Amino acid sequence: MNKANYFIIYFSLTILFINEVSSQPSVITLPASSITQTSVVLGADIKSNGNQTLAVFWIGRTKIPEFIPNDYNGNIDFKNVFDTIITLRIDGLMPNTTYRYRVDALFTYSDSSRKWREGREEYFTTLADKNSGGFIIPIKFSNQGQLNKIKFLGLHTHASDCFDWSFGEFQLPPLPPDDFNDIRFVSPRKNLNHCYDLGIKMDIRKYRDSTQIDTFKIRFQTIAEYHPLILSWPNLNNYYSGSVTLKDPHGGIYINTDMKTQTSDTIDLSYESNFLYIITEHPKRFLSMEIEQIGNQNLLLSARFNPAGDSTFGWFEWGKTNEFDNQTSMKYLGDGYSQVEFNDLLESLPSNSPYYFRTVTQNKLGKFYSVEQIYEVRSSINIIKEKPNHAERFELLTSYPNPFNTSTIISFRIPYNLSNSHAELTIYNIQGQLVKTLLREVLPAGNYMTQWDGTDTHGKIMSSSMYFYQLKLGTQILIGKVSLIK
Repeated sequence: MNKANYFIIYFSLTILFINEVSSQPSVITLPASSITQTSVVLGADIKSNGNQTLAVFWIGRTKIPEFIPNDYNGNIDFKNVFDTIITLRIDGLMPNTTYRYRVDALFTYSDSSRKWREGREEYFTTLADKNSGGFIIPIKFSNQGQLNKIKFLGLHTHASDCFDWSFGEFQLPPLPPDDFNDIRFVSPRKNLNHCYDLGIKMDIRKYRDSTQIDTFKIRFQTIAEYHPLILSWPNLNNYYSGSVTLKDPHGGIYINTDMKTQTSDTIDLSYESNFLYIITEHPKRFLSMEIEQIGNQNLLLSARFNPAGDSTFGWFEWGKTNEFDNQTSMKYLGDGYSQVEFNDLLESLPSNSPYYFRTVTQNKLGKFYSVEQIYEVRSSINIIKEKPNHAERFELLTSYPNPFNTSTIISFRIPYNLSNSHAELTIYNIQGQLVKTLLREVLPAGNYMTQWDGTDTHGKIMSSSMYFYQLKLGTQILIGKVSLIK
């Protein structure tokens, strides 16, 4: 799994040691809150028992990886040294995308010994934004030998001109030795050097309007015996109404290629520079995509695109990786001059695993790609559609069967005045300890059913006992009881 999709956030939590406490310190990752299209608030419950503590937030678009360098630092003062809630707001996220996160803590004891404790892994999905979108362009680099790499440049309405880890941009390791091939995007302006550091393999800029001009700077390193360097790209008339030019750093004295009139170029590297510039003018349009879970294991994919007078087809590509091993059937979008919406339903997808999605359109000029999104199918919810006036009040309906042996169904209702609120359904034992979180979603009004199979977060089968299920909707909380009999 690529480390690119993650970053960690350190918080140095210095606590005065008060007295010896027999119980062990602990860290609990809290559910995400205040979820918007581009931001979230993460939290953790740190029981430090008076020990000096270092808390680390991990967040990424797929699975949590091994340790990697941090990107942000900060300090938080504890209000209660024995049981402290810490929170962190994250901005710059991609709409309609699933992120996983976790909080770990390093406790330093009075005898100077240390111990890491790991919080559980949680996830959230940012809200959709129908007005957002962008595109991405693959640029292939090759030579006569080892080099055969594809890098990506593009635009998106929620990206920035700096480093956007949440869009899949990630910082590359230091340059390899001179006898290795390497291609990477670097900062085109001195005042952005801190953004890119050693370089990135994907450069997505902010889409502002149809008049903007962007400069993408490429650093390459190739083995001399395998020269020249060959670049290839799709037809860019789909992407830009203005010019797209490939230039050398000397103002185009040696290389000055019109990338809209051709789709490849062979670069003579004799001008003694390891840099190239791609200057793009006047983006033509962007492609939007929205993902919505329907029922238990089904996803509704929707996209909007303006054919701009060209006869156009559209479809969706998806897969477990960004190789996109699957695609839906093509839909004809016409040849008009306004936005056209098209959609497709993916049914019976395996759940609790992230999938990569993108939208593709094609006309006589070639293909047009959206920026990829990652979305995780959830197995816990099943939406029952009813008439609007059937969901009038917030209500925890029932659990059936109760008592149960293998599984029980918990039903609840969300009224229309609380539509699109953050809902959370959790199971607790009779000691008040959290057993499992069944649901954590922003849900529209309607009736819902959620299944609990009698296991905890780690899949362990629970013992016979009474359990409490708690439904929280915004600031409102309802509690029910259910008995497990083995």
